[in-house]
Amino acid sequence: MVKVDKKYVAESRAKRLVILRELCGLSRLALHKRYDLASGTLQNWESARSGGLSEKGAKKIISIYRAEGIWCDEQWLLHGIGPEPDYTNNTINHQDVKINDKIAQEILYFKKHNTYATELVVQDDAMLRWYKPG
Repeated sequence: MVKVDKKYVAESRAKRLVILRELCGLSRLALHKRYDLASGTLQNWESARSGGLSEKGAKKIISIYRAEGIWCDEQWLLHGIGPEPDYTNNTINHQDVKINDKIAQEILYFKKHNTYATELVVQDDAMLRWYKPG
């Protein structure tokens, strides 16, 4: 029988939980205010205190992040297995153009959280020498 280090498991879950919250772009306080999630509970989960994130807690936090537009698999959050979190929107309305491209979604996410970010679309193949399509 394989002995599992509970501290390592709790710390791994805590790291994934922090990644998920950062992807969402919300602070602990914002989650507390929007979803009445005790900020101390989230802090304990994210620092792996008191046993860390439980299965019941994972289900609750996943439903919160899904409401925020982030899809996360319970197996990934609890065990690091399966697909990583992703945005639930397949299309983002940006300047009345629907975008299905994951790269464009990431650009929009970055611009949303970085006020002075700029976006440049290269219309010709001048950069082809350094960058390949895709």
